[in-house]
Amino acid sequence: TWQAYYKGNDPNDFVPAWLHVRSVLIQTAGDLVAFDFSVNRRSASGVLATDFDRLYPGNSNVDRVTIDSYNRCGTAKNYQTPQPFADGFGPAYDAVVAVIDPNIPIGIGETNTSALTEPSQCAIDRIAWFADMFHEVEDRFIRVDQVTIFLESVKIGGASNDVPIDWNLYGDDVHAFCEVSNAFRGELNATYKDSNKHILVSCG
Repeated sequence: TWQAYYKGNDPNDFVPAWLHVRSVLIQTAGDLVAFDFSVNRRSASGVLATDFDRLYPGNSNVDRVTIDSYNRCGTAKNYQTPQPFADGFGPAYDAVVAVIDPNIPIGIGETNTSALTEPSQCAIDRIAWFADMFHEVEDRFIRVDQVTIFLESVKIGGASNDVPIDWNLYGDDVHAFCEVSNAFRGELNATYKDSNKHILVSCG
C-alpha cells in the first residue's frame, strides 16, 4: 500500500514487489510501457540519500527517475519557513545522481510553491520562485529533462497538511508564469539548438 514505509509494510519487500510488477507489465505490454522510479525529496524514514540506495531496484529495471519537491511553507506546523527550490531539490538530486546510471534521465515529478500567507514569512513572490527554479534547472540540475508543475487543490490531510492547499495559478499569475516558462524554453532552445533537445511547446 502507498509506499515502502507505510504502516504494515516491510521496506525489504519493495524491490521484489517492483521487480514483480515490472515483469508482469513487460510480459503484457512489452516495450509499450516505461518505468518511472518516482521519489519524494525526503524519505518517510529520514534522509533520501540513505533510503534511495536501499530501495532503488537497479539501473536495468528503471527507465527514468523523478523527484517531487515543493515549497510547503504554511501547510503544516513543521513547514514554517519558505524554501527555495534548490534547497529542497538539491540534496535529493545529488543522492540520485550518485546512484543511477548517467544515461537514465531525471525529471521533476511534481513541484510548486505555496501561496499561503500565514505565517507572514510564507508570503513570497511565487513567480520569482518559479523563475529561480527554471534557472537552477538550466544551470545546476543539468540532468533534469522534464518538469511537472502540480496545479490542484488538496484537502486537509491529503498531503500531511494542516490547512487546505490550493496549488493553482490565477489571474495575472497565469500570464506571468507563462512569461518565465517561455523564457526558460527560449534559453534552452538556444543552448541545445544543434541537438534533439529543442523544445517546441509553449505556455499560452
